Amino acid sequence: MFFGNTPYLIDESWNTFTKTLQNRVSKRRIISKRLSPGTTAFEDIIGLIRTIPMGGIARAILVDHAENLPQKQLDQLLDALKAPVPSSWVGIGWHEFKLPAKVEKVAEEVGGVVVVCNAPRTNQLPNWLQSLAKQHGKRLNKDAASLLLEYIGNDLALLASELEKLVLYTADRKVIEANDVIQASSIQKVYSAFQITDALAEGNPEKALTCVESLLRSGESPLALLGILARHVRLLWQTRSILQEGKSIEDLKGYLKLPEFVINKLAQQAQNLTDETLKELHLLLFRTDVALKSTTLPPHFIFSHLILHFFRPPSH
Repeated sequence: MFFGNTPYLIDESWNTFTKTLQNRVSKRRIISKRLSPGTTAFEDIIGLIRTIPMGGIARAILVDHAENLPQKQLDQLLDALKAPVPSSWVGIGWHEFKLPAKVEKVAEEVGGVVVVCNAPRTNQLPNWLQSLAKQHGKRLNKDAASLLLEYIGNDLALLASELEKLVLYTADRKVIEANDVIQASSIQKVYSAFQITDALAEGNPEKALTCVESLLRSGESPLALLGILARHVRLLWQTRSILQEGKSIEDLKGYLKLPEFVINKLAQQAQNLTDETLKELHLLLFRTDVALKSTTLPPHFIFSHLILHFFRPPSH
């Protein structure tokens, strides 16, 4: 039984189980099937569970999202688990914080294992990340773990995906550091957009230019970079508008549906920028778009023009 409030952990636990099972029955081929009441007829699920695999193969079946089954069908499923067929293993995916007592009782009766798949608490996430890195043969230092959590939030699947990128990026190096997170993970673009906007708000054109040139040198296309900045300005405008209506940060999360670090940083920046500043930025981004598409000037020159004119807006 795999139960908990974190689909990523249920997925990983099932994958680990099937790999372990394949090693134990190495002389036979394991066919793994994942069935859900929402997409597979219940009669087909029960029929498969009660059918003996043929041809020297073994079968592993995960009945996922079993919490969505009507009571009568759940009882039928539990009865089927009490009468297992040879060469067949059945798992239950229960996507809720607590497993019902009668489901847990059946697991105990048939000698099954109950795996808890609830997300770690916030203060446990750094250790969870470091443990995951260790499984890849890497050591994730504390600053790198903190930066990942700051920018990604507590989405375990996304954290694991970013960590895999960092494992590949660091190649033979054993330690993953904070700078690796900035350079290699998908937060680089978001991080750079915030850096550029911060620099504009601080009145620091040199810092803004450095960030832009760094992204262009790293291979980011000029139009993609413009898109990143334009989206960022739109988000800032939305954030200011929502907060000016008296909404809270929690309301903002619901409206924008972005990671927590992005919401918090947008709220901070939106308070430091005026509506007039955002209008000026929007106009300059529009002019930059036209210049990128209609002239042969080098992109870095066009972006430099954008930034410098933000501080010295044309009189007309």
